[in-house]
Amino acid sequence: MLAYIARRVLSALPTMLGVVVLVFVLVRLTGDPARFVLGDHATDEAVALFRSVHGLDRPLHVQFASYLAGLFRGDLGTSLRYEEAVGTLFAQRWPYTLQLSALSLMLSVIIGVGVGAYTAVHAGGYVDRVARYLAVLGQSIPGFYLGLLLIIGVAVNVPWIPTGGAGSFRHLLLPAVSLSAHFVALIARYTRSCMLDALHEGHIRTAWAKGLAERSVVWRHAFRNSLIGVITLVATQMTTLFSGAVVTETVFAWPGIGRLAVLSILNRDYVTIQGLVVVFTVAVIVINVLVDVAYAFFDPRIVHR
Repeated sequence: MLAYIARRVLSALPTMLGVVVLVFVLVRLTGDPARFVLGDHATDEAVALFRSVHGLDRPLHVQFASYLAGLFRGDLGTSLRYEEAVGTLFAQRWPYTLQLSALSLMLSVIIGVGVGAYTAVHAGGYVDRVARYLAVLGQSIPGFYLGLLLIIGVAVNVPWIPTGGAGSFRHLLLPAVSLSAHFVALIARYTRSCMLDALHEGHIRTAWAKGLAERSVVWRHAFRNSLIGVITLVATQMTTLFSGAVVTETVFAWPGIGRLAVLSILNRDYVTIQGLVVVFTVAVIVINVLVDVAYAFFDPRIVHR
C-alpha cells in the first residue's frame, strides 16, 4: 500500500510543476502591478522603487527561479497589496474556509447519500418524486442567487441568524446551506442512480432468492457496492467546494480564502494569487491521492494494477 501511495504522489509532481509555471506566466500578462498598486498618478521614481523592492525589475527567469526556491522553503512570497507574507494571510483566513467547507461537505454527504439511498430503495414513491424534483431545483439555482434568497427570506425574518460576517456558528449556517445545496442535490441523484444499478445486479437477486434480510441485502451488499462511484463524486466535489466558496464567501462577507482570492484578483496582487493557486493545487493533489487510497481500501485489486 505504501508503495502504491508513493507512486501516486510522484506521478502528481509534474502536474504541480506545470501549474506553478503556468500561473507564474499568466499572472504577469495582466499588466504592471506596480502601476496598478500605486495608481496612475504615481511618479516614475516611486514606480521604479516599488519594482526594485519587490524584485519586479529582474528578468523573468530570475524571478521564477527565486520564486521556485521560495516554494521549496515554504515561502509563498509577500503580498503586494497587504505587505504581508502570503503564508500569513493564508493562515489567517484558512480556518474560516475550512469551517465552511467541512460543514458544507458534511451536510452534502449525510443528506445527499441518505436521501439518494432511501429514494432508490423506495423508487417510484411519493418521497422519491418529491426528492427528484427538489434535486433538479437544487442543481439549477445559482449559488449567489440562493445566497441572496437566504439573506432576504431567512436572515431578515429570523433576527438571531446574521446576514454576513463571522464570529459564531450562527454566522456559518446560511453560507453552509447555500454552498451545500447544489452538492446535496448532485450527490442524492448520483447515489440513487448507483443504488438502483446495484439493486438490479445478479448477485443482489441471488441474495433476495436466498431469503436474506432486507437490511443485509440493501445496506451490506447493494449500498457498499455503490460506494466506489459515490466516493469518486464526493472527492471531485471536495475540490469544487473551494471554487464555490469564492462566490459564497463574497455574498456573505465570510473572511475566508475565497474572499481573499477575489480581493487579490481585483487588486491585481499576483503574488497572493500565485500562492493561493499553488495551495489549491496541492489540496487537489492530496484529495486525489486520498481518493486513490480509498479505492484501494474498498477494492484491493487496484494496488496490483
